[in-house]
Amino acid sequence: MHPFSSPRTADGKSGEAPDAWLNALSCWYVSGLIAALGFSFGFCLVRPAWTFDRQQPDWLDRLTWMDGRWYKQIATEGYHYDPAKRSNVAFYPTYPLLGRSLIMATGLRPETALLIVSNASFLAALAVLALYVRSRAADRLAHPPAHSQRPLPPGDEAKTDLRKPPPAEIADWAVLAASLFPTGCFFRLTYSESTFLLAALLAMYSMTRRWPLWASALIVGLATATRPVGVAMLAPLAIHIFRRFALRGAALRLALYLPLACWGLAAFMAYQYRAFGDPIATVRTQQHWGVRRPIPWAEKAVALATLEPLRSVYDSQSSAYWASFDPHGVSWFSMQFANPLYFLAAIGLTALGAWRRWLSLEEISFSTLLLLIPYITRGYEMGMGSMGRFVAAGFPIYLVLAQLLVRLPAPLRAALLALSGFYLASYTALYGARYTIF
Repeated sequence: MHPFSSPRTADGKSGEAPDAWLNALSCWYVSGLIAALGFSFGFCLVRPAWTFDRQQPDWLDRLTWMDGRWYKQIATEGYHYDPAKRSNVAFYPTYPLLGRSLIMATGLRPETALLIVSNASFLAALAVLALYVRSRAADRLAHPPAHSQRPLPPGDEAKTDLRKPPPAEIADWAVLAASLFPTGCFFRLTYSESTFLLAALLAMYSMTRRWPLWASALIVGLATATRPVGVAMLAPLAIHIFRRFALRGAALRLALYLPLACWGLAAFMAYQYRAFGDPIATVRTQQHWGVRRPIPWAEKAVALATLEPLRSVYDSQSSAYWASFDPHGVSWFSMQFANPLYFLAAIGLTALGAWRRWLSLEEISFSTLLLLIPYITRGYEMGMGSMGRFVAAGFPIYLVLAQLLVRLPAPLRAALLALSGFYLASYTALYGARYTIF
Protein backbone atom coordinates (compact mmCIF):
# COMPACT_ATOMS: atom_id res chain seq x y z
CA MET A 1 0.00 0.00 0.00
CA HIS A 2 1.10 3.56 -0.71
CA PRO A 3 2.64 5.04 2.47
CA PHE A 4 0.48 8.19 2.36
CA SER A 5 -2.75 6.69 1.00
CA SER A 6 -5.99 6.92 2.94
CA PRO A 7 -8.15 3.91 3.81
CA ARG A 8 -10.40 2.53 1.09
CA THR A 9 -13.17 0.09 0.77
CA ALA A 10 -12.53 -3.47 -0.35
CA ASP A 11 -13.07 -2.59 -3.99
CA GLY A 12 -10.43 0.12 -3.84
CA LYS A 13 -12.89 3.00 -4.13
CA SER A 14 -13.27 6.05 -1.94
CA GLY A 15 -14.37 9.62 -2.21
CA GLU A 16 -12.31 10.63 -5.24
CA ALA A 17 -11.76 14.35 -4.79
CA PRO A 18 -11.11 14.50 -1.00
CA ASP A 19 -8.89 11.42 -1.12
CA ALA A 20 -6.93 12.76 -4.09
CA TRP A 21 -6.34 16.11 -2.41
CA LEU A 22 -5.36 14.49 0.89
CA ASN A 23 -2.82 12.23 -0.78
CA ALA A 24 -1.52 15.10 -2.90
CA LEU A 25 -1.17 17.33 0.16
CA SER A 26 0.72 14.62 2.06
CA CYS A 27 3.19 13.97 -0.76
CA TRP A 28 3.53 17.69 -1.48
CA TYR A 29 4.36 18.41 2.15
CA VAL A 30 6.85 15.57 2.64
CA SER A 31 8.68 16.21 -0.63
CA GLY A 32 8.62 19.95 0.07
CA LEU A 33 10.23 19.30 3.42
CA ILE A 34 12.97 17.28 1.70
CA ALA A 35 13.57 20.09 -0.80
CA ALA A 36 13.56 22.72 1.96
CA LEU A 37 16.10 20.79 4.02
CA GLY A 38 18.27 20.39 0.95
CA PHE A 39 18.08 24.08 0.17
CA SER A 40 18.88 25.00 3.79
CA PHE A 41 21.91 22.69 3.73
CA GLY A 42 23.17 24.30 0.54
CA PHE A 43 22.45 27.82 1.75
CA CYS A 44 24.08 27.44 5.17
CA LEU A 45 26.77 24.78 4.81
CA VAL A 46 27.92 24.54 1.19
CA ARG A 47 30.57 26.94 -0.05
CA PRO A 48 28.77 29.19 -2.54
CA ALA A 49 29.79 29.11 -6.16
CA TRP A 50 29.76 32.93 -6.16
CA THR A 51 31.80 34.66 -3.45
CA PHE A 52 29.54 37.72 -3.23
CA ASP A 53 26.85 35.46 -1.76
CA ARG A 54 28.80 35.42 1.50
CA GLN A 55 28.11 39.15 1.83
CA GLN A 56 24.42 39.00 0.89
CA PRO A 57 22.91 35.89 2.48
CA ASP A 58 19.28 36.57 1.46
CA TRP A 59 17.58 33.19 1.23
CA LEU A 60 14.68 34.51 -0.84
CA ASP A 61 17.13 35.92 -3.35
CA ARG A 62 18.92 32.55 -3.42
CA LEU A 63 15.61 30.95 -4.41
CA THR A 64 15.48 33.27 -7.43
CA TRP A 65 18.51 32.09 -9.33
CA MET A 66 19.26 31.42 -13.00
CA ASP A 67 15.96 31.47 -14.96
CA GLY A 68 14.21 32.63 -11.82
CA ARG A 69 15.91 36.02 -12.20
CA TRP A 70 14.29 36.46 -15.61
CA TYR A 71 10.84 35.53 -14.33
CA LYS A 72 11.29 38.00 -11.47
CA GLN A 73 12.25 40.71 -13.95
CA ILE A 74 9.16 40.03 -16.08
CA ALA A 75 6.90 40.06 -13.03
CA THR A 76 8.26 43.40 -11.82
CA GLU A 77 9.34 45.28 -14.96
CA GLY A 78 7.55 43.60 -17.86
CA TYR A 79 9.03 42.31 -21.10
CA HIS A 80 11.94 43.78 -23.05
CA TYR A 81 13.66 42.75 -26.24
CA ASP A 82 17.07 43.62 -27.63
CA PRO A 83 17.97 41.72 -30.82
CA ALA A 84 21.67 42.01 -29.96
CA LYS A 85 21.62 40.21 -26.61
CA ARG A 86 19.66 37.95 -24.29
CA SER A 87 16.18 39.26 -23.53
CA ASN A 88 13.46 38.13 -21.16
CA VAL A 89 10.99 37.77 -24.03
CA ALA A 90 12.46 34.27 -24.30
CA PHE A 91 10.20 33.27 -21.38
CA TYR A 92 6.49 32.67 -21.83
CA PRO A 93 4.00 34.83 -19.89
CA THR A 94 1.56 32.69 -17.86
CA TYR A 95 3.78 32.06 -14.84
CA PRO A 96 5.27 35.56 -14.43
CA LEU A 97 1.87 37.18 -15.00
CA LEU A 98 0.38 35.06 -12.22
CA GLY A 99 3.24 36.19 -9.99
CA ARG A 100 2.72 39.81 -11.00
CA SER A 101 -1.00 39.56 -10.20
CA LEU A 102 -0.21 38.20 -6.74
CA ILE A 103 2.32 40.98 -6.14
CA MET A 104 -0.23 43.64 -7.07
CA ALA A 105 -2.95 42.03 -4.95
CA THR A 106 -0.88 41.45 -1.81
CA GLY A 107 2.23 43.63 -1.95
CA LEU A 108 4.45 40.59 -1.39
CA ARG A 109 8.06 40.50 -2.45
CA PRO A 110 8.38 39.24 -6.03
CA GLU A 111 10.36 36.22 -4.88
CA THR A 112 7.67 35.26 -2.38
CA ALA A 113 4.85 35.70 -4.87
CA LEU A 114 6.57 33.59 -7.51
CA LEU A 115 7.34 30.86 -4.98
CA ILE A 116 3.70 30.78 -3.87
CA VAL A 117 2.57 30.42 -7.49
CA SER A 118 5.06 27.61 -8.12
CA ASN A 119 4.25 25.62 -5.01
CA ALA A 120 0.49 26.14 -5.16
CA SER A 121 0.53 25.07 -8.81
CA PHE A 122 2.47 21.95 -7.91
CA LEU A 123 0.03 21.02 -5.15
CA ALA A 124 -2.90 21.45 -7.52
CA ALA A 125 -1.06 19.48 -10.22
CA LEU A 126 -0.53 16.54 -7.85
CA ALA A 127 -4.23 16.49 -6.97
CA VAL A 128 -5.27 16.67 -10.63
CA LEU A 129 -2.77 13.89 -11.42
CA ALA A 130 -4.47 11.65 -8.86
CA LEU A 131 -7.93 12.46 -10.20
CA TYR A 132 -6.77 12.00 -13.78
CA VAL A 133 -5.29 8.55 -13.21
CA ARG A 134 -8.48 7.41 -11.50
CA SER A 135 -10.76 8.74 -14.23
CA ARG A 136 -8.76 7.64 -17.29
CA ALA A 137 -9.35 3.94 -16.69
CA ALA A 138 -13.11 4.32 -16.52
CA ASP A 139 -13.10 6.56 -19.59
CA ARG A 140 -11.11 4.11 -21.71
CA LEU A 141 -13.41 1.21 -20.84
CA ALA A 142 -16.70 3.11 -20.99
CA HIS A 143 -16.00 5.11 -24.16
CA PRO A 144 -14.40 3.10 -26.97
CA PRO A 145 -13.36 5.08 -30.10
CA ALA A 146 -16.31 6.47 -32.05
CA HIS A 147 -15.00 4.86 -35.26
CA SER A 148 -15.56 1.33 -33.93
CA GLN A 149 -18.64 1.86 -31.75
CA ARG A 150 -17.76 -1.43 -30.06
CA PRO A 151 -16.42 -2.14 -26.57
CA LEU A 152 -12.89 -3.38 -26.20
CA PRO A 153 -12.57 -7.17 -26.49
CA PRO A 154 -11.92 -8.94 -23.17
CA GLY A 155 -8.35 -9.75 -24.23
CA ASP A 156 -7.59 -6.11 -24.98
CA GLU A 157 -9.04 -5.03 -21.65
CA ALA A 158 -6.63 -7.37 -19.92
CA LYS A 159 -3.70 -6.07 -21.95
CA THR A 160 -4.35 -2.51 -20.79
CA ASP A 161 -3.46 -3.76 -17.30
CA LEU A 162 -5.60 -1.05 -15.71
CA ARG A 163 -7.64 -3.19 -13.30
CA LYS A 164 -4.72 -4.95 -11.61
CA PRO A 165 -3.63 -3.07 -9.59
CA PRO A 166 -6.62 -0.74 -9.08
CA PRO A 167 -6.41 2.72 -10.66
CA ALA A 168 -6.64 4.37 -7.23
CA GLU A 169 -3.45 2.60 -6.14
CA ILE A 170 -1.67 3.53 -9.35
CA ALA A 171 -2.77 7.13 -8.76
CA ASP A 172 -1.20 7.15 -5.29
CA TRP A 173 2.13 5.87 -6.56
CA ALA A 174 2.10 8.25 -9.52
CA VAL A 175 1.69 11.20 -7.15
CA LEU A 176 4.54 9.97 -4.98
CA ALA A 177 6.79 9.43 -8.02
CA ALA A 178 6.07 12.96 -9.24
CA SER A 179 6.68 14.41 -5.77
CA LEU A 180 10.11 12.81 -5.39
CA PHE A 181 11.36 13.00 -8.96
CA PRO A 182 14.91 14.46 -8.70
CA THR A 183 14.58 17.27 -11.25
CA GLY A 184 11.17 18.04 -9.78
CA CYS A 185 13.14 20.40 -7.56
CA PHE A 186 12.21 23.02 -10.17
CA PHE A 187 8.55 22.59 -9.24
CA ARG A 188 9.49 24.23 -5.91
CA LEU A 189 11.58 27.08 -7.30
CA THR A 190 10.78 30.24 -9.26
CA TYR A 191 10.31 28.35 -12.52
CA SER A 192 7.28 27.75 -14.74
CA GLU A 193 7.43 23.93 -14.71
CA SER A 194 4.75 23.42 -12.06
CA THR A 195 2.36 25.84 -13.78
CA PHE A 196 2.85 24.02 -17.07
CA LEU A 197 2.40 20.63 -15.41
CA LEU A 198 -0.89 21.80 -13.93
CA ALA A 199 -2.17 23.13 -17.27
CA ALA A 200 -1.22 19.93 -19.12
CA LEU A 201 -2.80 17.66 -16.51
CA LEU A 202 -5.95 19.75 -16.29
CA ALA A 203 -6.32 19.59 -20.08
CA MET A 204 -5.95 15.80 -20.08
CA TYR A 205 -8.34 15.48 -17.14
CA SER A 206 -10.93 17.58 -18.98
CA MET A 207 -10.74 15.16 -21.91
CA THR A 208 -11.23 12.05 -19.78
CA ARG A 209 -14.21 13.68 -18.06
CA ARG A 210 -15.72 14.61 -21.43
CA TRP A 211 -15.86 18.31 -20.75
CA PRO A 212 -17.04 20.48 -23.67
CA LEU A 213 -14.38 20.68 -26.35
CA TRP A 214 -14.19 24.45 -26.05
CA ALA A 215 -13.20 24.06 -22.38
CA SER A 216 -10.42 21.58 -23.18
CA ALA A 217 -9.23 23.82 -26.03
CA LEU A 218 -9.05 26.85 -23.74
CA ILE A 219 -6.95 24.93 -21.21
CA VAL A 220 -4.62 23.67 -23.94
CA GLY A 221 -4.33 27.29 -25.11
CA LEU A 222 -3.21 28.26 -21.61
CA ALA A 223 -0.47 25.61 -21.83
CA THR A 224 0.77 27.11 -25.10
CA ALA A 225 1.27 30.42 -23.27
CA THR A 226 3.13 28.78 -20.40
CA ARG A 227 6.05 27.03 -22.08
CA PRO A 228 7.19 26.61 -25.71
CA VAL A 229 6.48 22.87 -25.49
CA GLY A 230 2.85 23.67 -24.73
CA VAL A 231 2.09 23.04 -28.41
CA ALA A 232 2.69 19.36 -27.62
CA MET A 233 -0.79 19.37 -26.05
CA LEU A 234 -2.36 19.90 -29.49
CA ALA A 235 -1.69 16.26 -30.39
CA PRO A 236 -3.66 14.76 -27.46
CA LEU A 237 -6.51 17.15 -28.17
CA ALA A 238 -6.62 16.10 -31.84
CA ILE A 239 -6.51 12.40 -30.92
CA HIS A 240 -9.25 12.93 -28.35
CA ILE A 241 -11.49 14.54 -30.95
CA PHE A 242 -10.92 11.68 -33.41
CA ARG A 243 -11.67 9.12 -30.71
CA ARG A 244 -14.81 10.89 -29.65
CA PHE A 245 -16.42 11.63 -33.00
CA ALA A 246 -16.86 9.98 -36.37
CA LEU A 247 -14.41 10.97 -39.09
CA ARG A 248 -16.38 13.80 -40.72
CA GLY A 249 -17.50 15.30 -37.43
CA ALA A 250 -13.98 15.03 -36.06
CA ALA A 251 -12.51 16.88 -39.03
CA LEU A 252 -14.96 19.75 -38.63
CA ARG A 253 -14.25 20.02 -34.92
CA LEU A 254 -10.50 19.96 -35.49
CA ALA A 255 -10.84 22.92 -37.84
CA LEU A 256 -12.75 24.79 -35.14
CA TYR A 257 -11.01 23.85 -31.91
CA LEU A 258 -7.32 23.49 -32.83
CA PRO A 259 -7.04 27.22 -33.66
CA LEU A 260 -8.85 27.99 -30.40
CA ALA A 261 -6.35 25.78 -28.58
CA CYS A 262 -3.56 28.07 -29.80
CA TRP A 263 -5.06 31.21 -28.27
CA GLY A 264 -2.30 31.60 -25.66
CA LEU A 265 0.54 31.38 -28.14
CA ALA A 266 -1.33 33.63 -30.58
CA ALA A 267 -1.88 36.25 -27.86
CA PHE A 268 1.81 36.17 -26.90
CA MET A 269 2.81 36.59 -30.56
CA ALA A 270 0.37 39.47 -30.97
CA TYR A 271 1.87 41.16 -27.90
CA GLN A 272 5.40 40.76 -29.29
CA TYR A 273 4.34 42.29 -32.59
CA ARG A 274 2.73 45.24 -30.87
CA ALA A 275 5.54 45.81 -28.37
CA PHE A 276 8.61 44.99 -30.45
CA GLY A 277 7.44 44.85 -34.06
CA ASP A 278 8.37 41.18 -34.27
CA PRO A 279 5.82 38.41 -33.51
CA ILE A 280 8.56 35.81 -33.06
CA ALA A 281 10.99 37.79 -30.93
CA THR A 282 10.89 34.92 -28.43
CA VAL A 283 12.33 32.66 -31.13
CA ARG A 284 14.94 35.12 -32.39
CA THR A 285 16.38 35.81 -28.95
CA GLN A 286 17.16 32.09 -28.52
CA GLN A 287 20.29 32.58 -30.63
CA HIS A 288 21.83 34.25 -27.57
CA TRP A 289 20.98 31.33 -25.29
CA GLY A 290 23.11 28.23 -25.48
CA VAL A 291 26.50 26.69 -24.85
CA ARG A 292 27.33 26.25 -28.56
CA ARG A 293 26.85 28.35 -31.64
CA PRO A 294 24.06 27.39 -34.04
CA ILE A 295 25.06 25.38 -37.10
CA PRO A 296 23.34 24.93 -40.50
CA TRP A 297 20.22 22.76 -40.34
CA ALA A 298 21.67 20.09 -42.62
CA GLU A 299 24.65 19.65 -40.32
CA LYS A 300 22.45 19.87 -37.28
CA ALA A 301 20.12 17.15 -38.60
CA VAL A 302 23.07 14.76 -38.89
CA ALA A 303 24.20 15.63 -35.35
CA LEU A 304 20.73 15.03 -33.94
CA ALA A 305 20.30 11.76 -35.82
CA THR A 306 23.61 10.45 -34.50
CA LEU A 307 22.84 11.59 -30.92
CA GLU A 308 25.84 13.92 -30.94
CA PRO A 309 24.23 16.30 -28.39
CA LEU A 310 24.10 13.44 -25.88
CA ARG A 311 27.66 12.31 -26.58
CA SER A 312 29.03 15.85 -26.40
CA VAL A 313 28.16 16.09 -22.71
CA TYR A 314 30.83 13.45 -21.98
CA ASP A 315 33.40 14.74 -24.47
CA SER A 316 36.04 16.81 -22.69
CA GLN A 317 36.84 18.60 -25.97
CA SER A 318 33.27 19.85 -26.37
CA SER A 319 31.93 23.16 -25.07
CA ALA A 320 28.98 21.14 -23.76
CA TYR A 321 31.23 19.01 -21.52
CA TRP A 322 29.54 18.61 -18.17
CA ALA A 323 32.54 19.57 -16.02
CA SER A 324 32.68 22.99 -17.67
CA PHE A 325 29.52 23.95 -15.78
CA ASP A 326 30.16 22.26 -12.44
CA PRO A 327 33.12 23.63 -10.46
CA HIS A 328 32.58 20.97 -7.78
CA GLY A 329 33.72 18.39 -10.37
CA VAL A 330 31.58 15.54 -9.01
CA SER A 331 29.77 13.86 -11.90
CA TRP A 332 27.12 12.17 -9.78
CA PHE A 333 25.98 15.55 -8.44
CA SER A 334 26.02 17.25 -11.83
CA MET A 335 22.67 17.81 -13.49
CA GLN A 336 24.43 18.53 -16.79
CA PHE A 337 26.09 15.10 -16.53
CA ALA A 338 22.68 13.52 -15.90
CA ASN A 339 20.63 15.44 -18.50
CA PRO A 340 21.15 12.90 -21.31
CA LEU A 341 20.39 10.09 -18.86
CA TYR A 342 17.07 11.66 -17.88
CA PHE A 343 16.26 12.11 -21.56
CA LEU A 344 17.00 8.47 -22.37
CA ALA A 345 15.14 7.28 -19.28
CA ALA A 346 12.05 9.25 -20.31
CA ILE A 347 12.19 7.73 -23.80
CA GLY A 348 12.50 4.27 -22.29
CA LEU A 349 9.62 4.80 -19.89
CA THR A 350 7.40 6.13 -22.66
CA ALA A 351 8.27 3.17 -24.89
CA LEU A 352 7.60 0.74 -22.04
CA GLY A 353 4.28 2.39 -21.29
CA ALA A 354 3.28 2.12 -24.95
CA TRP A 355 4.35 -1.53 -25.20
CA ARG A 356 2.56 -2.60 -22.02
CA ARG A 357 -0.45 -0.42 -22.88
CA TRP A 358 -0.09 1.46 -19.64
CA LEU A 359 -0.28 4.72 -21.60
CA SER A 360 -2.99 5.92 -23.95
CA LEU A 361 -2.26 7.23 -27.42
CA GLU A 362 -2.90 10.76 -26.13
CA GLU A 363 -0.30 10.33 -23.39
CA ILE A 364 2.24 8.74 -25.73
CA SER A 365 1.90 11.58 -28.23
CA PHE A 366 2.32 14.22 -25.53
CA SER A 367 5.34 12.57 -23.93
CA THR A 368 7.01 11.99 -27.30
CA LEU A 369 6.54 15.57 -28.48
CA LEU A 370 7.60 16.95 -25.10
CA LEU A 371 10.95 15.22 -25.59
CA LEU A 372 11.39 15.74 -29.33
CA ILE A 373 10.54 19.46 -29.49
CA PRO A 374 13.38 20.66 -27.21
CA TYR A 375 15.78 18.04 -28.55
CA ILE A 376 15.26 19.01 -32.19
CA THR A 377 15.03 22.75 -31.69
CA ARG A 378 17.61 23.39 -28.96
CA GLY A 379 19.27 20.08 -28.04
CA TYR A 380 22.44 20.82 -30.01
CA GLU A 381 22.85 24.47 -29.02
CA MET A 382 22.12 23.79 -25.36
CA GLY A 383 24.23 20.63 -25.20
CA MET A 384 21.20 18.84 -23.72
CA GLY A 385 21.06 21.50 -21.02
CA SER A 386 17.77 21.68 -19.09
CA MET A 387 16.60 18.36 -20.54
CA GLY A 388 16.15 16.85 -17.08
CA ARG A 389 13.96 19.80 -16.17
CA PHE A 390 11.87 19.36 -19.31
CA VAL A 391 11.47 15.64 -18.56
CA ALA A 392 10.01 16.43 -15.14
CA ALA A 393 6.97 18.07 -16.75
CA GLY A 394 6.19 14.95 -18.79
CA PHE A 395 3.57 13.47 -16.50
CA PRO A 396 3.07 10.20 -18.48
CA ILE A 397 6.39 8.94 -17.13
CA TYR A 398 4.93 9.07 -13.63
CA LEU A 399 2.13 6.75 -14.70
CA VAL A 400 4.71 4.24 -15.93
CA LEU A 401 6.85 4.67 -12.82
CA ALA A 402 3.74 4.00 -10.71
CA GLN A 403 3.09 0.76 -12.60
CA LEU A 404 6.68 -0.30 -11.94
CA LEU A 405 6.76 0.76 -8.29
CA VAL A 406 3.61 -1.14 -7.41
CA ARG A 407 5.14 -4.34 -8.83
CA LEU A 408 8.58 -4.05 -7.20
CA PRO A 409 9.50 -5.75 -3.92
CA ALA A 410 8.99 -3.37 -1.02
CA PRO A 411 12.72 -3.07 -0.09
CA LEU A 412 13.75 -2.24 -3.66
CA ARG A 413 10.87 0.21 -3.99
CA ALA A 414 11.88 1.97 -0.78
CA ALA A 415 15.51 2.14 -1.91
CA LEU A 416 14.59 3.71 -5.27
CA LEU A 417 12.31 6.29 -3.66
CA ALA A 418 14.99 7.11 -1.07
CA LEU A 419 17.56 7.59 -3.83
CA SER A 420 15.17 9.82 -5.74
CA GLY A 421 14.51 11.90 -2.63
CA PHE A 422 18.25 12.14 -2.00
CA TYR A 423 18.86 13.64 -5.44
CA LEU A 424 15.88 15.95 -5.04
CA ALA A 425 17.54 17.34 -1.90
CA SER A 426 21.00 17.37 -3.51
CA TYR A 427 19.96 19.37 -6.57
CA THR A 428 18.09 21.83 -4.36
CA ALA A 429 21.16 22.17 -2.12
CA LEU A 430 23.35 22.98 -5.12
CA TYR A 431 20.79 25.54 -6.26
CA GLY A 432 20.82 27.07 -2.77
CA ALA A 433 24.60 27.41 -3.01
CA ARG A 434 24.24 29.03 -6.45
CA TYR A 435 25.81 26.25 -8.43
CA THR A 436 24.62 25.94 -12.00
CA ILE A 437 21.90 23.32 -12.37
CA PHE A 438 20.20 23.31 -15.72
